[in-house]
Amino acid sequence: MQGLQGGEPQDGLLLPGLRVREAPPHRGGPEGAGRGGEGGGEGGEGGKAEGGGAEGGPQGGDPVKVFIFPPNSLILSDLVERFGHTPLSLGRAVGERVRDPGLDNPPLNLTEEDLVRGLKYVSIEAPSGVRGRMGVMGPMVEEAEAAVVVRNADYAFGCSGCARASLQILYLLRRRGIPVLEVEYPRDREEARRMVRRIAEFLRRLKG
Repeated sequence: MQGLQGGEPQDGLLLPGLRVREAPPHRGGPEGAGRGGEGGGEGGEGGKAEGGGAEGGPQGGDPVKVFIFPPNSLILSDLVERFGHTPLSLGRAVGERVRDPGLDNPPLNLTEEDLVRGLKYVSIEAPSGVRGRMGVMGPMVEEAEAAVVVRNADYAFGCSGCARASLQILYLLRRRGIPVLEVEYPRDREEARRMVRRIAEFLRRLKG
């Protein structure tokens, strides 16, 4: 992975014309509130909208459930785990379904219940692929206390290859009002390092 073309990205843009709600100041006291500013430049500059916690968000010191996008990114999942949080990823969700004895033929990983569950997030006229994906990922978005989003990744295939499902996921994240960090997919080694630094700082701040 690599990220941030042309310097720091514009914070908050999830979909054309839509913005993530700016998170209120961190409530963990002056020490937690100051961490975004101390980082200066790369890590600290992103601290405004991506910040320390929306109302009702996770309390400092506790592990946080972090939704990752793309949802099948092994790099993002590993980063979240390294900082003591719980990644909400497709690998975990599908793994639970494959190991479920109620599924007769692994790797069959969707059930009728998933398709019905997807109707909570999209209409019945939506393609079955969108409904199936939302039946799995919609509950993860609802469970999330924070999110890390990498925009404009080069490849989107398999479970993350449906553009309509991806737009719906980002829309639902926006409506949740939880802390969201957005970074651009990196194009060279230096941008990749900068992206990892920003993600690391964001994950540290989630613990207060």
